Amino acid sequence: APCRMLVGGYTDEPSPELGPHGIVPILHDPSNGSLRQDGPTLELASPSYLLRHPVQPLVYAANETELAAVSAIGIDGPLRVRSTLAIPGLLPCHLCLTRDLRHLLVANYGSGTVVAIRLGADGIPHEVTGVFSSYGAGPHPRQAAPHAHHILLGPDGTSWLVDLGADVVRRLHLRSDGTLKEGEPVVALPAGTGPRQIRLGRGGKTAYVLGELSGELITVAL
Repeated sequence: APCRMLVGGYTDEPSPELGPHGIVPILHDPSNGSLRQDGPTLELASPSYLLRHPVQPLVYAANETELAAVSAIGIDGPLRVRSTLAIPGLLPCHLCLTRDLRHLLVANYGSGTVVAIRLGADGIPHEVTGVFSSYGAGPHPRQAAPHAHHILLGPDGTSWLVDLGADVVRRLHLRSDGTLKEGEPVVALPAGTGPRQIRLGRGGKTAYVLGELSGELITVAL
């Protein structure tokens, strides 16, 4: 059966010919491999990362702009913006839902922070409940400051923050009041790795870290 996909992108590119200028619905037909636009583009500021809610008809978009924001997009019909919430930080680049679906975690690349947002029962973001500021630096020119790049729910119930600027994967606890507290780091990586992303291996005994700056794939024992 045809599959509907949503494509986001930066809207501040210098050429007006580059796109998309928001979120574009695409229909993929696996029977012939075709792709075609499936409705009008939803104009939205730099929706660089999209995350679907597993229950509600919503997709969250990280508005990767200097003034950070997160938008909730209704997908039960023509795309529409249900809400946009301004958050502390700069250049949000990744989103992660908690297992209970009560909070959305946001990684701000520009400011090196993680923001926790309380969600309503309908999935709509309500308010910021916590902010964690990462710290540290590395030897590469792009590592002059922390850069929160990716968040993964760890097998121990904590959230793992990949910091490209500090060469570390941190462990964060989300308290019952929605605030964030740092725990022991998952792993400290070699200087200059520039970690971008982490994935769990089968069985949860290992993890794989992608080093954007070093060009390495690092296997970590947990």
